[in-house]
Amino acid sequence: MPRQATQGTMLPAVVAWLDNNVGLELSRTLSDRGVPVIALATDANNYRCKTRYVQRVIEVADEDAGLAKALQDLRSSLPDGAVFCPTTDRLARIASENRSSLESCYRMAIGSEKSLVLLGDKAEADSLVRKAGILAPRTWNVSTIADIKTLTDSCSFPLIVKPSVRTDAWWSEIGEKAFMVDSKERLIQTLEDCLGLAPSIIVQEWIEGSDADMFFYLSYTDQNRRTLVDLVGRKIRQWPALTGVGASSVHVDEPELCGVSRRLIENTGFIGFCEIEFKRKKGTDEFYFIEANVGRPSLHSTLAESCGVEMQYIMYCDCAGIPMSEPVILRHPGAKCIVWRFELHSAIEAMRNGELSFGSWIKSLKGRKRSVDIHFRDPMVFWLGFGLVFLQSIARNVKARLS
Repeated sequence: MPRQATQGTMLPAVVAWLDNNVGLELSRTLSDRGVPVIALATDANNYRCKTRYVQRVIEVADEDAGLAKALQDLRSSLPDGAVFCPTTDRLARIASENRSSLESCYRMAIGSEKSLVLLGDKAEADSLVRKAGILAPRTWNVSTIADIKTLTDSCSFPLIVKPSVRTDAWWSEIGEKAFMVDSKERLIQTLEDCLGLAPSIIVQEWIEGSDADMFFYLSYTDQNRRTLVDLVGRKIRQWPALTGVGASSVHVDEPELCGVSRRLIENTGFIGFCEIEFKRKKGTDEFYFIEANVGRPSLHSTLAESCGVEMQYIMYCDCAGIPMSEPVILRHPGAKCIVWRFELHSAIEAMRNGELSFGSWIKSLKGRKRSVDIHFRDPMVFWLGFGLVFLQSIARNVKARLS
């Protein structure tokens, strides 16, 4: 575990964006270790910005496009510099692209533009994965209308559609990580609607399996390209089911996934956070690469914290030059993490469809666990966040009953 420095010697951490679950949890984790946190947000009125764990919240105009200017404007109030902590793939890419103008003030655990593209751009990662001998679903890259006909003449259904890089435009227009299409007509319409929202659109073969067949590898590689910590988790539920983000997950022992993931990372010269998602094909022991999220912590980074590995604080110490005084040890194998906002939606939907009983749900969450979004020690965020989850769940059920 890293040595904790005194408050007076610690560089501030600048977290962007606070108004997502990753930024909120990262701010709490660093603040608990005595790190002063300054947060950037796209919407300062978001309920997550009511947290007591940050010293200052700065609203940034133009969302991702305004990041570089916001960091430059903040420099004058950071005489000793700061550790910059992005929370999305796009923010990591922007910081890497502007490294020459930012690095005199900001210390960052972010790889080169090349390594971020190789792993983080889904269009590029597919080629890298296949060269490494890792199983991957059949994948098509669509960037023009002309590509659509070539694809529809050669694919079978169902298919998964997602952006090569999740942009502001994608989240604004689509609002989901990925989604499934089950017919040629729907695929054509979907691609026509999505073109232009990302550098390209990825269409991927569906690998049979449930949410519980989704696995992820988490790691942090330091400035000297040493992997300081890594572990594997398995999703218990996602929201939305089958194509969404992790709602609940559990640490598992899967040395095979650790081995192939390390090999993939080493081939890119990568540093920083990395999450690689795999899917185990139903009824087999075959793991297929799905995608990688790089250069920033993910929702699942909280699983490492739940297991007793302070991955996010290790990143801060690596950037700030604070030496490690103890070896990194996974103290609580089998621990879990939960995003309650998604977990309640997922569980209620599964119960409504007869796929999950209340007793089975409670049993699935037993044991050591850590919440990503709701903390009792953060009362304003807790009440606002819980109220939002509750109202959304009621609205979904009323809508389902009416339809």
